[in-house]
Amino acid sequence: MHRAQHRIPCLMMGLLLLLVAPVLIQAQEVSPLDDLADCGYSDLLDEPGLSLGAVVLNIQNGQGCAENLDQSFHVASVPKIFVAGAVYEALSNGSRSPDERITFTEPYWMGGRTDCLTESFIGQWYTPQRLIEFMINCSDNAATWLLMDWLGREQVNAYVESLGIPGIGRIIPYAEVDRAKLAFADSRWEEVPAGMASRYYRARISNGLSTYFGSSLPDVDRSEYISLNQQYFDSYRTNTITPRAMAQYFLLLRQRALTGDPAAINTLDVMLYTQRLYSVQDVPGTVYIGGKNGFDRGLLAEVSVLYSTLLQRIPSGIVIVFGRYPELTP
Repeated sequence: MHRAQHRIPCLMMGLLLLLVAPVLIQAQEVSPLDDLADCGYSDLLDEPGLSLGAVVLNIQNGQGCAENLDQSFHVASVPKIFVAGAVYEALSNGSRSPDERITFTEPYWMGGRTDCLTESFIGQWYTPQRLIEFMINCSDNAATWLLMDWLGREQVNAYVESLGIPGIGRIIPYAEVDRAKLAFADSRWEEVPAGMASRYYRARISNGLSTYFGSSLPDVDRSEYISLNQQYFDSYRTNTITPRAMAQYFLLLRQRALTGDPAAINTLDVMLYTQRLYSVQDVPGTVYIGGKNGFDRGLLAEVSVLYSTLLQRIPSGIVIVFGRYPELTP
């Protein structure tokens, strides 16, 4: 898996370079995704068992390629883009106020090592915009969870349904994912609050677990996480998406942004500030990149939206790569 993990970022860089030629920002139709040539990246990487989905599209001229367009992939944090879209939609239509205060409380603390919302921030409040920035730029799972509960999980998924794009799985907070994985080891985890389960899964914090397990606290060895992850992927279709659906969403956001839709504009804008893990933030003088990535044991997902100028923030290209490898790594 390690060889594949290093090759996929290199593949992303190569894909980005295919789309850096300057283009004029203008509204025009693109070729249907079905007309794109096959990328053939799986053969290029030559990794047995590696499953890749991809869309590479120059929106201005319709050139590009695709692979496994309709295969559903678990994509970890990538659905946070849809959560941002749902929140911006609610803010733009006036159903929620940008001045509302959302308090980070202990039940939402997840204990991740790279979290923005750590234990020290419990009790502080944030605006929806600030939490969106944490969610996208920091990929903070607690911020995502707070936003979904503030707006309503059904409202988030209703927004996805309203898009009319098939191939997008139900979105749930990642604390629920952590708990579901642990439940494969012991069904009693199903009764544990999601935040408490997540803190154990991510940081081995066992405070409060005696209420659910008595004096015999759970002892899930990290070596078991590989198997738990595999069982989760095989059993759940939450937080999944096809490459086609991801591309269609970006094309829809672009179309709406051209009409001045504030929700679409804001969703695309916030992606520009993502801290890139596996690809460059910009190629000076040529292209600017907004994006989101997702990572979990055995999967890697990268989505990027390319701009030739920031004067008019209308995407000129899309790069999507989803990867799944059966031999999961700890």
